[in-house]
Amino acid sequence: MTAEGAAPASAGALRRGWLVPALIAAFLVVQLLVPTIALFGPRPARFGWQMYSALPDVPRAFVVEADGSEHEIDLQHLFAVQRAEIDYVAVLRTGVCDATSATAIRLVLADGESQEVSCR
Repeated sequence: MTAEGAAPASAGALRRGWLVPALIAAFLVVQLLVPTIALFGPRPARFGWQMYSALPDVPRAFVVEADGSEHEIDLQHLFAVQRAEIDYVAVLRTGVCDATSATAIRLVLADGESQEVSCR
C-alpha cells in the first residue's frame, strides 16, 4: 500500500479499464461506417440511409391480350407497399398470368425501357 492508502493499479486493471471503451468505440465506428459505405453504392442499398428516403420508381404494367390489345394494370391495388427493389416481372408473371387470359405482360420502367414477358 502507498502512503495514501490505495493499492497501486496493476497492469491487468489498466488493460481492462480501456477495453470496454475500445469495444464501444469499435461498435460505434461499425454503426457509422457500414451505412456510409452503402450510401455511396448503388441505390437502394441494404443498410444504407437512403433505403426509405425516396419514392420508388414503380414501373407501369400492361396485360397483353391474344388480339394484341393492352390494358394497364393498377399496381397500387396489387401491392400494399410499392418498393423499388421488388421484382415486379416475377410477381406479375405468377399472379396476373394465372388469374387472367393474358398472353404476355409488358412493363415500362421509369427510364422508358420496356420489358415484355410471355405468360405461356
